[in-house]
Amino acid sequence: MRLAVLGAGALGSALGQRLVYRGWDVCWGVRPGDEGRHSHLAAGLVYAVSEAVARAQVIVLALPAKAVPVVIGDGRAFASRVVLDFTTPATSDLSCTSPPAEGSVAEYIAARCPTALVAKVFTSMGAEVIADSNLDVRPQMFVAADRRATYEVAERLVEALGFEAVRAGRLRQARLLEAMGLLWLRLATVERRGRRIGLRVVSY
Repeated sequence: MRLAVLGAGALGSALGQRLVYRGWDVCWGVRPGDEGRHSHLAAGLVYAVSEAVARAQVIVLALPAKAVPVVIGDGRAFASRVVLDFTTPATSDLSCTSPPAEGSVAEYIAARCPTALVAKVFTSMGAEVIADSNLDVRPQMFVAADRRATYEVAERLVEALGFEAVRAGRLRQARLLEAMGLLWLRLATVERRGRRIGLRVVSY
């Protein structure tokens, strides 16, 4: 099963290279013409977005939320694929979320791609932590999805990264995970706590 990471920024690079290290078959999708700028990525399998999507069964969206409508288009290219949405829609000043009319980016994707298996995945940590294999505390990733098969793929990916998957409910809960993503961004940047922080569910 091949996985395509759409986006080769800090998050997309960290996710994809960690999965390559764990033995997954990974390629990256970037803007047409930018393929040569990312030859440093493991295995060097970098394609234009459309070609990466065509080559994969699982799609990870690790790009700015504002780019999602352009990438998804009419949704036909994503038919019958598993789509794992890692985006966080937020205003430029990080004062609030800026979701589409559907309520969340993940729900927007599901509306455009009705045959796709869509999940929202909130990393609860920065790319720096995802890339670090020597952590004292096992990080958690929160997942929201409507179908068991989607959860299974998302949880398999999270476990492959070495993290713990936490089920957050149905896909409509993606809007809550996007708000959590904004909280993490504010803590890391506006409140200057740094990017090596995470959010966890803790039992007392």
